[in-house]
Amino acid sequence: MLNLNNVNQVDFLVNILAGKIGIDPKILKEHIQSGNIEAVLERIPEKEACVVRNILANQNTVNQILCSKEVRNLINQLNNINGGC
Repeated sequence: MLNLNNVNQVDFLVNILAGKIGIDPKILKEHIQSGNIEAVLERIPEKEACVVRNILANQNTVNQILCSKEVRNLINQLNNINGGC
């Protein structure tokens, strides 16, 4: 099972995603940490990027996603990795 408290596993996931979208893992991680989603979206097929943009444009959908148990657990685990930032 994936344990996001393990920084190596987070790096592993970033490396997988970076390979799939053709970007250096370090640059991808910087984009994610800075919230520069457009830099990531421009590297995926337009259809998928459009879906993500539509989700992000709808505050109710974003709230539903962020309030889901799975996402809350993921956010808590990621915050623990970053020292509770």
